[in-house]
Amino acid sequence: MINAKSLSLNPQTLANLHGFRCAAKHLSFTRAAGELHLTQGAVSQQIKRLEAQLGFALFLRFNRRLQLTAEGEQLLAEVNRTLGSLEMTIRDLRSADLSGELKISVPPSFALAWLSQMLPAFQQRYPQIRLKLETHNRLIDFYSEPVDLAIYYGQPDYPGLSSWHIAEEQLIPVCSPEYANRLQDQPAPSLQHCTLLHDASAWPQAGSYAEWSYWAEQRADALQVDHGYCFDMSELAVQSAINGLGVALGRHRLIRRYLQEGLLVEPFGPAARLDAPQNYFLVCHPDRSDHPAISAFRDWLCALLTD
Repeated sequence: MINAKSLSLNPQTLANLHGFRCAAKHLSFTRAAGELHLTQGAVSQQIKRLEAQLGFALFLRFNRRLQLTAEGEQLLAEVNRTLGSLEMTIRDLRSADLSGELKISVPPSFALAWLSQMLPAFQQRYPQIRLKLETHNRLIDFYSEPVDLAIYYGQPDYPGLSSWHIAEEQLIPVCSPEYANRLQDQPAPSLQHCTLLHDASAWPQAGSYAEWSYWAEQRADALQVDHGYCFDMSELAVQSAINGLGVALGRHRLIRRYLQEGLLVEPFGPAARLDAPQNYFLVCHPDRSDHPAISAFRDWLCALLTD
């Protein structure tokens, strides 16, 4: 058999085939060298070695140009088909990691007042990832519970876990416009005259009056906070404020749309705002921190919360 030679697809041969594919695309050793970050001479030598291994010429070499031989055209078609199939397989494998169920623990108010409204955008971007949300104010034991991720509103202290700070928060006294108007009818409007609405589970292990107590302490206000109504989630306190029951200590990220729509107002103005002691964190088991679906959700969430 003419030109019957054995060919071993060792790493050097595969590198030479890659060089051939690049040179065939440009029909130029010089431009192929630029793409491959090699010298023109190195690419030329790759092609010569490959031609020697194959036993036939791949290019017709003219003064200032290259032309594929018939064998070169046939080999190029096969190389493109094979490498194209390989690239597609790799994309499919990567895509498979961006699929399946992602179980996330979320504070109830964060889920209800903010995250649930953003989920259609995530679904559109990552249609193969199915999010399963569970609402908790407690910390998750990632070593015994089947949870992939948790969003915490708390302090940056999660030993043994991977965590990312994703957003800060502000505390804002808010009430309905009607309640604010009633306050203005008083000679000296102040929170002392208000019914306080409390989130009794503001963060893990928080006391019933912890959030308003912090606000009064930081403002050096002699406000008595141990009265009013207590709820087990911030959103219930906020909705009660919208309904005219009293003044809630809203979290800016969760009540922004209510302020924009005029459902809530700041009866004591922007000066009553205060940076919250708690921030938002995304937390997971350290062995899962680089999983593609977790990374996708983390990057998407951080991009939304940077405003």
